[in-house]
Amino acid sequence: MVRVLADGTTAAAVIDGIGHTELVLSVAALLAEAAARIATRRGPWPAC
Repeated sequence: MVRVLADGTTAAAVIDGIGHTELVLSVAALLAEAAARIATRRGPWPAC
């Protein structure tokens, strides 16, 4: 999932559900979309 805001802020998220049930695949897609949406709003994680 890639998300781009109007100001050009971009975030991408990949959550692997390969090899699992259809339910896991649909949940993986939902989680990837949520992660990309949150990342475009909050920015990158702080460095450790």
